[in-house]
Amino acid sequence: MKKYLFALVICLLLLGSCNQKPAIKEKIDEQHAVCYQAIDGADTAWLKIDTLKHKLLGTLKFSYANHNKYNGEIKGVISGDTLKGHFNFKLNGVDKWYRNPVAFLKKDGKLIMGVGQIILIMGSAHFDTKIPIDYDKGRFVFEKTDCK
Repeated sequence: MKKYLFALVICLLLLGSCNQKPAIKEKIDEQHAVCYQAIDGADTAWLKIDTLKHKLLGTLKFSYANHNKYNGEIKGVISGDTLKGHFNFKLNGVDKWYRNPVAFLKKDGKLIMGVGQIILIMGSAHFDTKIPIDYDKGRFVFEKTDCK
């Protein structure tokens, strides 16, 4: 009985924290920050990352023609020419946090945002590891720009 009660308390704590902002404890080292911009038709995305410690840490913003804006933070790992992590964001500034996986491929000085099959694991979105991420279908190809 105690096992079930303990499991219930853990589940409630996890569910209760879903709407809270996932905290990035590390800060971007501005001296090592690199900025990118991607434009696809009337949609624009901005990326600012610090990859000094072979970790993906930064901010990501999307501005769509339909006036939807996604602003948030990314955190993850870098493995060779691939950057994978999670994008913790707010939609249109509403005080509710969402989380989606992100993946970028470094190619020819650019970052190509990949598209993958998303699955939920304990209520959190992750890429399905059984299906490869497709970087050819990515809408956003990020090119370096000045950090402003």
